Amino acid sequence: MILRKQNLQEKGKIGYTYLKIVKQLIEDKRIGTALKYHDSFPSIYKKAGNLSFKEIDVRFLKSFENWMVDKNGCSRAWVGSIFRHLRGAFNDAIEDGLLIKSPENYPFDKRRYKIPSVKKQKTAIKPENMAAFYEYTPTCPSEEKAKDYWFFMYFGNGMNPKDMCYIKWSDFNGQYISFIRAKSELTADTTVTITVFVNDDIQRIIEKWGNTNKSLDSYLFPILQPGMNELEQTLKVKRTTTSYVNGLTKFQKDYASLLFPLNIAEFNSHPI
Repeated sequence: MILRKQNLQEKGKIGYTYLKIVKQLIEDKRIGTALKYHDSFPSIYKKAGNLSFKEIDVRFLKSFENWMVDKNGCSRAWVGSIFRHLRGAFNDAIEDGLLIKSPENYPFDKRRYKIPSVKKQKTAIKPENMAAFYEYTPTCPSEEKAKDYWFFMYFGNGMNPKDMCYIKWSDFNGQYISFIRAKSELTADTTVTITVFVNDDIQRIIEKWGNTNKSLDSYLFPILQPGMNELEQTLKVKRTTTSYVNGLTKFQKDYASLLFPLNIAEFNSHPI
């Protein structure tokens, strides 16, 4: 963990603030956000070391963006993610009194540097493409599981991988599955329980890949294990998601003529 290096814990340097934010997020059990801050730091460190906030100006941000895209082949969406967390570190440092917000010290004002963003465009899957994917015969077990997981989430009212991983046998009564969307659990004022009818496909996938331990406190799929802490659970979900993405990507590569939106881009992780 690069943020644990002793020479990064100097006040006024970005490493100190990143580490502080990560620790606080872990205490608040916001492990996913903590990992995003942790994973966004090494790219900056690799490029320029443990900079002070005052060393990061518009010129540096533009240079870093070009370096990431042109030299490292990263997408501008990934650069945008790094800079959104860097901006969060700036705001935290200002709140802690480590930095005074001024045009000279804060490069993220609208008229100075605009963080790259990519607008997600949702496109409906064409019926003929969905039929082709449904009828497709996987070539290996990992691809088979990826396909089944995708259709479980698709028929499950569009749940995401984290939603799927956290479902327990107690959420399944034989006819319906009930769950709370993970992405709304911390942000919504009131949580809404989603109820999914278990059709023949969902039932088949549960019987095929479901956890053999069917105690009410056990997870529906043998992905998470009892006794895991928040960090272990989050990392396991992340690894499972990566495996799932790789399986679907193989299908798309093998059937280039059937490229269609499988909603996998947002789950893909970027190398640091």
